[in-house]
Amino acid sequence: MRSLIILLLILPVLAFGQVESYVPSEPCTAECKFENYYEPKEIEIPVYTGSPENMTVRRDVYQIDLGNGKKERVVVVLDLIHVDAYEMRTYRKMSLVKEGGFKEERTILCPEEITPVILKQIQSVLIKEDFLPVGYEPFEEFKLELKNALNAYQLANGLPIGHLDFETLDFLEVDY
Repeated sequence: MRSLIILLLILPVLAFGQVESYVPSEPCTAECKFENYYEPKEIEIPVYTGSPENMTVRRDVYQIDLGNGKKERVVVVLDLIHVDAYEMRTYRKMSLVKEGGFKEERTILCPEEITPVILKQIQSVLIKEDFLPVGYEPFEEFKLELKNALNAYQLANGLPIGHLDFETLDFLEVDY
């Protein structure tokens, strides 16, 4: 009887091999280059919404740098106490954190985790942002043209350059 119990306990191991516990793989890292290191910062600005002919309102025109070479011209109210014709708007501005010319180890998306779906999402953002030509035919692999466009995008937006790090993926709003 005892040998039958032992056999029943050992049989699944003999049939299916030794059961191994799942160990998550180590995250991939790479040395990323920084020209300058920026972090996004949200700022709220009182934007004038009244008549342009109203010359009694103290206001000024600002150019808000939205990153990627894009700027928006806004009329900012300077005297909030005496004006009702304004609304608070939130802008995302890139703020310089550290001067460039350095490299830093970053966690990146491992090569085996870069799926065709992720590549297509990246390519569509780069086309929309004019880093790839409009007629660009999306590929399911990481080709040189895509790598160069991604590097240019990273440089223009103050992101780590050279790899698919998680900061870049988040900035691109890619699902990974």
